[in-house]
Amino acid sequence: MTTVLKKSTSIARKRRNSAAECCGRIGIEQLEARQLLTTTPGLPCMEAMKNHTHRFILLICIFAAVDLHSAEFHMPEELESVSWPIISADGQTVVFGDSFDGKLGLLSWNVNDGVAETIDLRGQVPEDVSRIRPRDIAADGTITGYLNLPSDRLRDGQAFRWSETAGIQLLDLQGQYEDTRGYGVSADGSVIVGWGKKTNLTSLVWNGSSASTELGGLDGFENSLALDISDDGNVIVGESFTQDSLGRRSAVGWVWTALDGFVATDSPLGINQTSAFLVSGDGSVVVGQGADGSFRWTKEDGYELLGSSAEFLEDRGPWAISQDGSVILGRYRDRAYVWDEENKMRDLEAVLRGEHGLNVPNNDRFHVGGISDNLQTLVGLIKTTTQDGQSEDRLWIASLDQPLVGVPEPSAFALAGFAVLFLANTRKPRTSLPPSSEQLANRQARRIARSPGTQTFLR
Repeated sequence: MTTVLKKSTSIARKRRNSAAECCGRIGIEQLEARQLLTTTPGLPCMEAMKNHTHRFILLICIFAAVDLHSAEFHMPEELESVSWPIISADGQTVVFGDSFDGKLGLLSWNVNDGVAETIDLRGQVPEDVSRIRPRDIAADGTITGYLNLPSDRLRDGQAFRWSETAGIQLLDLQGQYEDTRGYGVSADGSVIVGWGKKTNLTSLVWNGSSASTELGGLDGFENSLALDISDDGNVIVGESFTQDSLGRRSAVGWVWTALDGFVATDSPLGINQTSAFLVSGDGSVVVGQGADGSFRWTKEDGYELLGSSAEFLEDRGPWAISQDGSVILGRYRDRAYVWDEENKMRDLEAVLRGEHGLNVPNNDRFHVGGISDNLQTLVGLIKTTTQDGQSEDRLWIASLDQPLVGVPEPSAFALAGFAVLFLANTRKPRTSLPPSSEQLANRQARRIARSPGTQTFLR
């Protein structure tokens, strides 16, 4: 079961380095050349082009700077009808939880070499577990999530921690809660957040052991859910809510730190219908969903609605956020969106097709699940139809040759254009008439005057 995916960034990096070395050999500092080729590729080469003896070297320099387009949209045939994927921060590992080839456990897919590895957990979890749901993966490889148990069991779900060295560890086995879920993990794998159910739901924190600590929630609400945590473990986000006898729900998102305690991330409209789903790795940006749509919240600027156009009114909230919070991915209708400060909310498929040249299939359902820290690897699920006419969700992986959003790298067309302009203007064609006999005589006189022993000076 091996499918090799192209590693897109290495080709571009090698070509840019070669370009800088070429320009460095003709009098331009290597570091400066490399920087200028990345931002304004024409400047160093145009300066060096003034010397015609380096024309051939500079053409090689331009070719070396060309970034061959190697972005790829991939749907591994080996991974059909998979559960929701999560992706590691470095973009190298995608993890699912389900039953594979009769094995109950986790499936780890290596994006770099396309190799899938099943982590069989039979014998390590209760026999009646029906499914494993991974929810988050740490930088050190620690995974948290929960096991699905039959509904007639006292415990509907069981939170877990898994690592390569320690294997699977079931959390909160003291029987304090009927149901526990792990939702977020710090970068070093030491802190896990989630929730548990007694009479009500309560936010929980696990610090390196199976024993949990109740975090609490906003005052005036009966239930509280912790849903994500920052890389350093110092910022936790979630929601507090109350539900009446008719099932009507009043909820407010929150962000928690040891310094400030619980701070509400509610809409300025005062509508108690928000939930804080995710926090950026650096802890600076909180995203979630409210009655008025997906929102972004910071301590400095407060609540900001992400989408306002009619196209995105039916959004279903954010599902992924970049490490610094500058890029947010989510769902609207059965589609996916991408948000950044400059472009605001846009259809993700349109961006992948139009700006990255990917051949994304047209389907009724296209969801995004995560993005790497460098914004160059994305994963999600896409609805496909099998040969027997059945619908199934397939994993998709987008490997980009530049960040999903941001300043694009120099294109082959731009750099080739400089070469064409240079060659076209190196020699100007002669347009004047042949010299007259008088002009020839004057030239001869000047040569004689400049010869040795001649004392005549022409004015």
